[in-house]
This record gives sequence, structure tokens and C-alpha cells, in this order.
Amino acid sequence: MVDALQPGRVARLLARLDPGLPLASGLCSACVEVLGAQGGALTLLPTGVERLSASTSDAVTRRLEDLQEVLGEGPGRLAYVENRPVALSLSRDAEEPPALSLFASAAAGVRASAGVVAVPLRLDRRPLGSLTLYQEAGRAPIPTDDAQPLADTACAVLLGSRAPLEQQWPDQTRRHRAIGMVIAQLRVGPDDALAVLRGRALSRASTLAAVIDDVLERRLSFGSARAS
Repeated sequence: MVDALQPGRVARLLARLDPGLPLASGLCSACVEVLGAQGGALTLLPTGVERLSASTSDAVTRRLEDLQEVLGEGPGRLAYVENRPVALSLSRDAEEPPALSLFASAAAGVRASAGVVAVPLRLDRRPLGSLTLYQEAGRAPIPTDDAQPLADTACAVLLGSRAPLEQQWPDQTRRHRAIGMVIAQLRVGPDDALAVLRGRALSRASTLAAVIDDVLERRLSFGSARAS
């Protein structure tokens, strides 16, 4: 269970929420502000397909989050799978955990010198996603002892909201539509359709968001001679 300090942390987060943002995006930005990070992402992972993610608006954070999605590995995913904090330096000469070698190599080209801390989003100590925070090298590292309780509080606020899912995670509608189109084109299941989109992003050295845009705008199709 979330400990007795939760009401204070909830108030601290809610005081920093931007009423103009969807709840997930507002909570993500509030966590980044409270913890003094430069960027971050808040992600729920109920299934492989239902990846619900909100990130701060900086380009570096968005790109690093997209790499986790396309590669299927990264500090946020590892924090969720192993239900523990994960710290990673993106310096080119840093030693990375074997489970993150592919991500670390790709991420070093996005941001040559930065630190990443990821902690699981938990309810009753059960991981449901992750909070990933990015910090430029030379700035004070983010203590996981501070990040973990705040992530758990953000999870409780999210799951306690009565707002419709599309209002909390508005960007997911496009993702679901693109997956549905691939399912119809290739007659495969949702997991395989998502794998096709990820594979195309990887082969093009592109972002998953760009591939989704191409599918929705019908510039890209699968299972026909028009696929590009």
C-alpha cells in the first residue's frame, strides 16, 4: 500500500498540475518539476499493445521514449519488468547493464551525455508502468528514494481518476487506429500488428510516431505492392 505520506505527496503533485493538460501529461510534468529533472515520461504498460505514455514536450525525451518503444528495451521497461529502480548513464564511455546495451548504444546518438533514472509505477507494490526521468550530465542525480514514492502516488492519482481514457491519454487514439489498419491489411493479431509497425520504424531509422502518421495518412500500407 502507499504509505501514510501519500496525502502530502498528492497535494504536492496536484498543486503543480496544469489544468490545460490531460491528466497523464500533467502528472508527468509535475513529477519532473518536483524532482528537478529536465525531462521525463510516465507510462502505463497493462499489455504489450496497450502502452499508454505521456512525456514532457522536449524533443530529447520524446526521442528516447520512442527508442524504448521501437527497440523493446530501455530503462523504463526494465524498471517495470523487474519492479525496481534502474539508473543508466548515456555517456559513450559508460558501462551499461547487458539488458540495456542496444538502447544505450542508440540513445548515445540522441544525447551524448545524460543520466536516466526509471522507477516502476506501482499499486500495492505491483508494477503497472514506469516513470522515467532524464537529466543532463553535470547536474545533481535524481535520488530513486525520492522518485519511487512520487511515482507510486502518480499511479494512484491516475488510476483513481474518473476521466475517460481518451482524455487522459489523447495520443493513444492514433496508435490504436494504426494498429487496427495493419490488422485489417495483414489479418494478424494486435501484438503482431504492433511488431510490424515497430519493425518498419527500426528499418527506416525512424520514429514509431512517424510510421503511425504514414499509416493513418495512407502513405504506407502493408500486404500489397504499395507498401513502402
